[in-house]
Amino acid sequence: MGSLSRVIYGALVATVAWTGSVSAQDSLRIAAVVNDEAISALDLSGRTTLMLLEAGLENRAEVRQRMAPQVLRVLIDDQLKLQEAKRLSIKVTKAEIDEATARLESINRMPSGGLESAINAMGVRLSVVTTRIEADLSWVKVVQRRAGPTIDITDEDVNEAVASIEANRSKPESRLSEIFLPVEGPAQAAEARANADRLVQQLRSGGNFGSLARNFSQSGSAATGGDLGWVASGQLGAEIDAALAQLQPNQISDPVETLSGFYILLLHERRQQAIARAEEATVSLQQLVVPVSANASPREIEGQTTLARTIAEVAASCQDLEAMAKEVKSPTTGAMTNLKVGNLSPRIRDIISGLNVGQASAPQPIEGGIAVVMVCDRTEEVSGVDRRAVERLIRGQRLEAAARRFIRELRRGALVDIRI
Repeated sequence: MGSLSRVIYGALVATVAWTGSVSAQDSLRIAAVVNDEAISALDLSGRTTLMLLEAGLENRAEVRQRMAPQVLRVLIDDQLKLQEAKRLSIKVTKAEIDEATARLESINRMPSGGLESAINAMGVRLSVVTTRIEADLSWVKVVQRRAGPTIDITDEDVNEAVASIEANRSKPESRLSEIFLPVEGPAQAAEARANADRLVQQLRSGGNFGSLARNFSQSGSAATGGDLGWVASGQLGAEIDAALAQLQPNQISDPVETLSGFYILLLHERRQQAIARAEEATVSLQQLVVPVSANASPREIEGQTTLARTIAEVAASCQDLEAMAKEVKSPTTGAMTNLKVGNLSPRIRDIISGLNVGQASAPQPIEGGIAVVMVCDRTEEVSGVDRRAVERLIRGQRLEAAARRFIRELRRGALVDIRI
């Protein structure tokens, strides 16, 4: 095989040239050797095919050639993760792999065994998927083994995080997804930027963001397709805020350079936190309907509207509203309790938004009559922060930072020989 050469990992993928699918003769070729363990050209071809299909990209030679360097980087990382797990005598059982496979089938609404059938139909071996699953599961165990016992989260850490959350409560929020490509040193910045540019190009050509995030992002959110959920302004730093300010919902950013690496952002939607909290409130309502027949004259309609207005002005509670309904023989809905404001129709939300408890609305024309709506009770969203959830978040962030540090160490110490 020739001698192995020590290579700085971040510079490896620039040397890769891949032109397309693998012929029978080429299937035994070696794509790369990682610490004396081989990655075959068939492995690279299969993973590239799977990634393109998952991402919804065309399986054409020029697309494969653009994406193959990043795919090979992922394969090399997987090999390093498996080797580190072996060094630490960490094993992933067949039952764990089967369970993860079953979850994938469930997420994709496949029957048991459907994943193997689906990827075989693509011309990809099942081992392409199971090796990726094994590497991911192994790495979780490696990071837990090496970093878990060293993480000490103090009350001061939690207090600081809670204070930050409280300070951001009044700020606008964005629902985001991310792809993160780290920069491990000045020499790797240009390569990381080139990789980020290629991913943006694929995304804007119709590539699936979640799939590309799962395959290439180096953030903990990769496991959920890059989904960050709702993020308050200021929470992710000035560079991210500046990039988000240029985006409209459903737009993808250009690569955003930060001290740690490049981010690609997908903005799903924006909201004001005050609105979000109001929609989380629960209310109890009562509605009285003064009936109006379909063929009522304008005078009759005016008379019923006046009656509804009088009821609204006199009633001081839901009990009053119910008693008056009996007096005028008008139907009511009865008490409608524990209704989440965000689940109500926009019209009802508008009607009750300015009402205090025990205050009736102005008469509202509806089909079949004139309605009066009253808020019987309102429970605002609880503003307290779950400290245990904050502690779990901090632990997750520190494990993620440790994972990035460990993979950098493995890359720097690896003997890697690129063969294609």
